[in-house]
Amino acid sequence: MQKVEVKQHGTITMISDLMTGQNSELEGCYKLISVENEFGA
Repeated sequence: MQKVEVKQHGTITMISDLMTGQNSELEGCYKLISVENEFGA
């Protein structure tokens, strides 16, 4: 598991599953998270 450090504040606008590979039971699954800050970026 990889630790991710967040240095700025923002609002999570989307969370979705990101599958790696064609067989979901044997491959990994990651979360794709979109974050928007106060500037809209």
